[in-house]
Amino acid sequence: MRARAEAQRNRRGGFTLAEVLLATTLGAFAMVGVLTAFISLQRSFVAAQEDMVEVNRFIFVQEQLGLDLRNTVALVSMGPEALTLRVRYYEDGPKDERVVTYRVDAAAGEFRREEGGEERVLMNQLVDGAFHYFRRGVGGVEQVAATTAEVNAVRVSLVPNHHSAGGGIERSAAVFTSSLFQLRRIALP
Repeated sequence: MRARAEAQRNRRGGFTLAEVLLATTLGAFAMVGVLTAFISLQRSFVAAQEDMVEVNRFIFVQEQLGLDLRNTVALVSMGPEALTLRVRYYEDGPKDERVVTYRVDAAAGEFRREEGGEERVLMNQLVDGAFHYFRRGVGGVEQVAATTAEVNAVRVSLVPNHHSAGGGIERSAAVFTSSLFQLRRIALP
């Protein structure tokens, strides 16, 4: 009886070395899969966050340009890389006009706004940018304007450099890059 009890004690179920190694290997593969999915999700989150920052920056630029162009008294000068305006805001007096210059600096990859000698970068990391000038006629027909007196609409095209921090993935540069602004001319007193 004693021998039988000892034989049963020695036969108790356990795992063989092969079974333990197989389970460890499968567990490691599962953990690598979960970790890879987590890293991919994190990179996607960072890329989406960068895109939202860029979209918000572009919306700010659109609002600033729109404000200045809607309050334009006169175009001082125009070119493909620079636009100078005389603007009068609602809170300004009848004789208070500000000179505002927008510049696309392709070499530095920046879009800048200058007012009263103070220059500030509105957007950076640009690949390209340009101003296009139009005279909009009846029915919205656009014609390229030759002189500052003919211009009543300005299209601003900005092409940002899209590099994601999450793996250096390039994305389309056509996102949020062009805006058309109708000028509201104020009659000079």
